[in-house]
Amino acid sequence: MWRPDKPFNDLPSLPPKQDFESKDILKQCVKSHSSLAKLDQACKLIPNQTILINTLLLLEAKDSSEIENIVTTTDDLFRYVQAENQADPATKEAIRYRTALLTGLNEISKRPLNINTANIICSQLKDVEMDIRRVPGTALANQRTREIIYTPPEGEQLLRQLFSNWEIYLHNEHGIDPLVQMAVLHYQFEAIHPYTDGNGRTGRVLNVLFLIEKQLLSSPVLYLSRYIISNKDKYYDLLLEVTRKQEWSQWVLFMLKAVEETAEWTREKILAITELMESATKFVQAQLPKIYSHELIQVIFQQPYCRISDLVDAGIAKRQTASEYLKKLVDIRVLQEQQVGREKIFINPKLMRLLDQPNNSFLPYMSIETLANHFSWMTQWRAPGEMNEYVDELMNSVGSKTLFNKAGTTFILEAWIAGHFAEVVGAKTVRLIDDQWPDLEVELDDQLIRFEAIEADMPDRRRGDEYKLAPRMYEDPVENWVARAEAVPGALQTAVRKKRAKHYSKHENLLIYLNIGEFGIRHREIIAAFPDATKDARDIFKSVWILWKEQAFEVWRDGEASQRVYGEPGGFVD
Repeated sequence: MWRPDKPFNDLPSLPPKQDFESKDILKQCVKSHSSLAKLDQACKLIPNQTILINTLLLLEAKDSSEIENIVTTTDDLFRYVQAENQADPATKEAIRYRTALLTGLNEISKRPLNINTANIICSQLKDVEMDIRRVPGTALANQRTREIIYTPPEGEQLLRQLFSNWEIYLHNEHGIDPLVQMAVLHYQFEAIHPYTDGNGRTGRVLNVLFLIEKQLLSSPVLYLSRYIISNKDKYYDLLLEVTRKQEWSQWVLFMLKAVEETAEWTREKILAITELMESATKFVQAQLPKIYSHELIQVIFQQPYCRISDLVDAGIAKRQTASEYLKKLVDIRVLQEQQVGREKIFINPKLMRLLDQPNNSFLPYMSIETLANHFSWMTQWRAPGEMNEYVDELMNSVGSKTLFNKAGTTFILEAWIAGHFAEVVGAKTVRLIDDQWPDLEVELDDQLIRFEAIEADMPDRRRGDEYKLAPRMYEDPVENWVARAEAVPGALQTAVRKKRAKHYSKHENLLIYLNIGEFGIRHREIIAAFPDATKDARDIFKSVWILWKEQAFEVWRDGEASQRVYGEPGGFVD
């Protein structure tokens, strides 16, 4: 009789006394195999398999570790994969997952998957030699309530017997589908819980190695942990149902569905990476024909971060020339430069975003000449979040240097203001207006409201000049905060004065984006100054609004003071 607080020494040996040929299981097996085959074919579209192993495998490492509450970020994981000694403990553990999987791959290239492979993998994960548990006291508890939900078998001899039985089942022919066999093996491994720690991650590495050994995958890119994280409670509930009632069917169906959905998601991600590489290839060929090479594109896509040494090691150029190549790629916004300690690293922002986001959309690389093509998209009604995501991607593609130094880019800032204002006030949709004025329109409270937009900034700020300079750290003493706070009324008055010089219809509304940050030093005083600073606009526009720090303030309506405020104080000031 199983009890959660007692060692499950009566764990049944394999194979289970279960018929795995139900209609539902067989039907799902067909779907899962089809998705796996398509994934494997997609992998072969990328000749350089290092690109997949360095990207998707690290995402699997991140999420598999997160299941065990070892949480790192995608950014940290890729940044420190070549400098593990500089990483925090959680990131180091996630990086070791990749190392363990690659070690496992090497092992099964020499001999079949076995208990020793599992020991090696767990030792890599924990960075210490691991072997079968010898001492009692291991129990699994609910993370929220701390209630014990499962106590694995105890006793070294029993554990070795169960583990040996697991290995026999691994290699014997049972007349069942290998994907069903994988699900059974995964449950049994987690139920045996052979190690004092690292069992979950070891078991998920073994899943991928098993699929490769069975020739269902040629590369370790099946991102199963993503599915498990999305269905974490169900994952653990179904594991327990097998323990409690030997209810195998639902567990097997869960794992088969995990394979199908994960394979489809991973395949789509691979195709998106391929398309992004093709886009980068064409763009770099057109913009930098003298430095373009196939090998250069391969290096900057092997992972989202690269270093000068990566180009040198690939034989593309010597150090000084390699540095020049990377800086030219920064100039055309294919890469972004970042100083980390004494070292410069170069980020592939589109690849990073593609790996970090759930969807697979991206804007192609573009020059200033192609920018205007995006204006028509922004004139269609869009949800605020959709507008913001599109504009953020566009701004990243163009870069601040282009945005503030080239004519014909004003509409991007207007779209940014439109999207953020619409999001703050809870508008249903938003769009730019394809006319001389006004600039934008929002659908709010079942009304269509049109706005003329303008930015209020420091009077002597020239961002075009700022972005012509190399990025650098600079001091920002408290005196500067005070100076910026004191400059707000004048900046608002200047914005109003510019709009007064034009003849707008009384039916239009004015939206001022106040782009001055003072770190909250005089927050209330600044808000109190809004009415007086904008009073000259009250008789020209139907309403006057100020967008500041993730809040929207309606200052005037129909010539009368208004006190409507939307949003919570935040800080998207540049």
